Amino acid sequence: VSHRWVRAEERNMCVITIRWIVYWVMLVMLYHDPASAGVNPIEVEVSETYVEAPVNGSVYIHCSYRPVTYTLDEILWYYNPADGGERVFIYSKMLGRKQVSSDRYRSMKLSSLQIDPVVMEDAGNYSCTVRRPDNGQWDTQTKHIFLNVFVEEKLEQEISKKSEAGTTLGPKMGQKKTGQQTSGKQSNPPHILVILTALIFTWLATSFKMSTTS
Repeated sequence: VSHRWVRAEERNMCVITIRWIVYWVMLVMLYHDPASAGVNPIEVEVSETYVEAPVNGSVYIHCSYRPVTYTLDEILWYYNPADGGERVFIYSKMLGRKQVSSDRYRSMKLSSLQIDPVVMEDAGNYSCTVRRPDNGQWDTQTKHIFLNVFVEEKLEQEISKKSEAGTTLGPKMGQKKTGQQTSGKQSNPPHILVILTALIFTWLATSFKMSTTS
C-alpha cells in the first residue's frame, strides 16, 4: 500500500510540475512574443466610417490590420449606443478562442464583424481594436465606424411617392387622349358634308332625269 501511495504522490508531483512549466511558458509568451518583437506597428484599416443597414437585415462592418502574425493578435469589438449609453463589449478573438456577447454577431474575414439580424438598437459607434504584446507592452490601434439603422418604411415611403407621382401623370395622359378623341369628333363634320353633297347631287340627277323624261 505504501508503494502505491508513493507512486501516486510522484504522479501528482509530475502533473503539478508540468502545469507550472506550462504556466510559466504562457506567461513568458504573453509578455514577450518573439514573432511580434521588432515587427512594424499595427495598422488598422476600415473601408468605411459610416455604414447603413435596414432593420431585420444583415450588415458587414469591415476592419482589417497589418502585419498579421497569427500568434497573440487580439481583436476586440466594442459598441457605443447612439443615444449615449455605456460602452458594450461585443466580440473578441485571440489564439482561435472567441468570446461573443450575442449570437447575432459573427467574425468575418479575420477581423471584420457581421450583424444578422440588425435591430434598431444596433445604431451607434463601433470600435475595432487590434493589439498584440511586444516586449512587455501592448501595441494597440483602434478605428471607429458609425452604423445607422433605418426602418424599411423609409423605402416604402419612397416607393409610394414614386407611385403617387406616376398616378399624377396618369390623368394628364388620359386628358391628352380625351383631347385626341375630341379632335376625332371634330373631324366628323366633313364626312357629313360629303354625304349631304352626295344626296344633293342624287336629288338633282333624279330631278334632271324626270324633267328630261317629261
